[in-house]
Amino acid sequence: DADDYHPKENVAKMAAGVALNDSDRKPWLLKLAGIIAQKLKSNNERLVMACSALKKSYRDTLRGGHEGKEQGKGCQKLKIILLDGDQELIQKRLADRKDHFFDPKLLKSQFDTLEMPQPSEPVDIVSIKLSRDEIVRSILELIREKQRSSGDQGNSSSKRM
Repeated sequence: DADDYHPKENVAKMAAGVALNDSDRKPWLLKLAGIIAQKLKSNNERLVMACSALKKSYRDTLRGGHEGKEQGKGCQKLKIILLDGDQELIQKRLADRKDHFFDPKLLKSQFDTLEMPQPSEPVDIVSIKLSRDEIVRSILELIREKQRSSGDQGNSSSKRM
């Protein structure tokens, strides 16, 4: 979980119900980008990371600076999948979550910050209205599809499941 890599100051802010801003998130995103880059250096290693990359600029940071980068597209080995759901459903799931520092009151600020990917951005979208098993199957299919397509190179557009 990418939340495990937040600086203590970010964790304290979120636990206190204070939304993070871009400058709060920047060191966290750069740390995640470094972890991704390290894992991608080995062709045999895989990494799955849950991360609230809410803005295109955040997703670009995660893609940036890795081998396989093409101008304007970022890392071609990195697969970003957005788990999409409405605020009401996510609020319910947050209420059911235990032992996490994120204050559920911050959900509105997350939705206010969210920039849905444009069709040309290489982000696939999976609905969280599906069952947990269906979500996992959809994600695995998207990963298999990416591996089959043109030598494991990234998609140039998004797909919705």
